[in-house]
Amino acid sequence: MKRNNRFQLLMLWLVFVLSLCGKSQAASFDCAKAVSKTENLICSNVELSQLDENLAAAYKQARENYQDKEALKTEQLAWLKAVRRCDDGICIKNSYVERIKILSGGKSGATEGGSLAKAKHPWKLIASGDEHTCVASDDEIKCWGNNNGGALNLPRKFNQITQLNSTWSTAVCAKDSAGWECWGECDTGVCDIPGDYKDADKLAPAASHVCGLKNGLVRCWGKNKYGQIDAPSDLHDVIDIAVNNIHSCAVIRDGSVRCWGNKKYNLISSAERLANAKKISLGLYFSCILNNSNKVDCGFSTEQTIAGVEKFSNVKMLSAGLFPLCLIHSGGRLSCIGSEIQGFNENSIKNEKFFSVSAGRSHVCGLSYENVRCWGDYANEDPNLYKVPHSAEELVKKTLLSN
Repeated sequence: MKRNNRFQLLMLWLVFVLSLCGKSQAASFDCAKAVSKTENLICSNVELSQLDENLAAAYKQARENYQDKEALKTEQLAWLKAVRRCDDGICIKNSYVERIKILSGGKSGATEGGSLAKAKHPWKLIASGDEHTCVASDDEIKCWGNNNGGALNLPRKFNQITQLNSTWSTAVCAKDSAGWECWGECDTGVCDIPGDYKDADKLAPAASHVCGLKNGLVRCWGKNKYGQIDAPSDLHDVIDIAVNNIHSCAVIRDGSVRCWGNKKYNLISSAERLANAKKISLGLYFSCILNNSNKVDCGFSTEQTIAGVEKFSNVKMLSAGLFPLCLIHSGGRLSCIGSEIQGFNENSIKNEKFFSVSAGRSHVCGLSYENVRCWGDYANEDPNLYKVPHSAEELVKKTLLSN
């Protein structure tokens, strides 16, 4: 009997996954060609799309470690057939998280950059803010730096942590099995997460407002001096969001960018000219995207430009701080451009492979498989901030603070 079209489509998807040929929002298949319910759910949900990328990285690394590669492939095919029977995003998420743990040797692979199977420290997520940085393992968050606003004062014990965000604000937001929680300087209402967004796919906090993404829709709360919380009413099919102190932006599934808030300095118009986007990050006076070809493209205000951005390709992750832009390239190389970061020297870390990076106000921290690394403004009066370089062990023993 000839195979029917649906089976052929399934097998095509499996081939994409196993060959790891990422072309769009998901790592393992082209979202523009999504057909099945499972594919469409993954492509329309930023958290599921990230898990798909993490799965691809975990599978690739597992193949390097497994002696019986054919057995691993057979096992992965069986898992893919099973996950295709999921009827909702929760089922898909749980299946992905469990599979990533198995492929990564028991550790969660829910990171921005891929599997943690070879990491020599427990930290999988990192978030740099105004004058602080936090790291997270599966079940622990530790923060260090300036405690202005209470960014170091964890509100509770976290479990099964999947996301950690701060941008360059004095607020920190984390998502675990109980949902999202924000802490720090909450006077403007940034910590008042609406009940229906406690399980949002992503939260993007700034100094005075937060935007949340859930099922392709965006809702913002907090201070609204510039209209930065007034998301357009017709905004839908959103796959990523980012904010700074005066405006907010969303990436639509078709690759376009829409922004709202302060229209001065050419900020919004320069961002909305960007196309084919799948990820976005905002600095004070610039907006940069990672496009579907894994290249970086930026829009600038009348106040700042970043030379040489257009030359970067094969980028896996980007993070904008107040002024700097940091990138993780294919293979784990870390580079930062746009503003001099005191102490940062790309040549000194050329042999380290990074899987996550987060740029703050005037410092940057990254997670390599060997270390937690931080660089930045040594003029800051807080002696616990911007120590460079530190191993993860030194950070834990000497500078990490938590309650």
